[in-house]
Amino acid sequence: MKKTKFLCLILCLLLAVCFAFTACGEDEPTVDEPTVDEPTVDEPTVDEPTVDEPAVDEPTADEPTNEPTDEPTDEPTNEPTDEPTGDPTTDEPEIPEEAPEKPQDSPTIDEPTEEPLPDDTVYLVVDGKAEFKFVLANGLSDEVSEAVAELVASLDALGIKVDTVSDDAATLTSCEVLVGAVQSRGEQYKIDPHTLGYDGYAIKAIDGKILILGGSDKALADAILEFKKEVLGISKSTESIEEAYMMPIDNIEKIDGPYDIKSITIADKDISDFVITADSIDTSEYTAAKSLREQIYKRAGIWLDIVAPEENTDSAIAFNLVASHICKSEKGFSVTVKDGKLLIECGFANKIEEAVIAFFLSKIVRAE
Repeated sequence: MKKTKFLCLILCLLLAVCFAFTACGEDEPTVDEPTVDEPTVDEPTVDEPTVDEPAVDEPTADEPTNEPTDEPTDEPTNEPTDEPTGDPTTDEPEIPEEAPEKPQDSPTIDEPTEEPLPDDTVYLVVDGKAEFKFVLANGLSDEVSEAVAELVASLDALGIKVDTVSDDAATLTSCEVLVGAVQSRGEQYKIDPHTLGYDGYAIKAIDGKILILGGSDKALADAILEFKKEVLGISKSTESIEEAYMMPIDNIEKIDGPYDIKSITIADKDISDFVITADSIDTSEYTAAKSLREQIYKRAGIWLDIVAPEENTDSAIAFNLVASHICKSEKGFSVTVKDGKLLIECGFANKIEEAVIAFFLSKIVRAE
């Protein structure tokens, strides 16, 4: 009994001691340590705005524990992208890049416009004023004269006044447009337009002048129209012309051919070596000579000169107008070859042109 009482007493003491220790351990931190809590509350760490502000600015207050690792990762990712210090750096090179490009572009665009034209450039219109005049060759047809008059009227309607003079050395000036085979301006301008063919023409800039040539009256009229459109730039919609010029590299040339008739021989000689003799006093004879020449030129591209009968020529096509009762041909027309010459005889002066054309078309054009 005594042992059991003793053991119970010891257990009670142990329980009392344990209870006392536990009670003391709970009271000491909670009651005695407000002194620890007070400084933590009073300390600037809690009250300082510097601590609270970043805590508020940060994405979440609950995630600081999870995001401390994220914060540094987010911050650097944001910082490089935000480092527009990076943006300005990217913007800043863009500005200097544009700056050098402009000076590069401006000279490349301006240089060709500022480059002077070649010395052989012919200036026709400068600041809306004509710097040239038309010089017309002698003997131009009405068709050509009308084409020139229309061009002058078109220029006048645009406020550009242009003078027109005849083929005369006294009217020579520096800048001129020569229409037809002008003879009074120098050897370099004496170009035979018949080398271009019946429908051929040329517009050429030579030594400060412009030549307009045509193989025939029709071709010359076409060349004047081409000069109006391509060189002066005049069309139906044109309201003004401030500048017009032409360089030799801009020359326009059209050569007619090929022709149906490749060659014509008379007494075993090529017809290109012949001339036509005709008395210019006799209108019918000279008219027939011109008709024959045009037929040959138009169909074979060969131009024959017409000379006076008294000129000594070995190879010639001659006319002989005789009375109808003397003419050897029953129809009043005959063609013979004698001493290397082609003799055309006709008893009807007013019919010789028709007879020549009929003979040419029936005997030469159809010949093989």
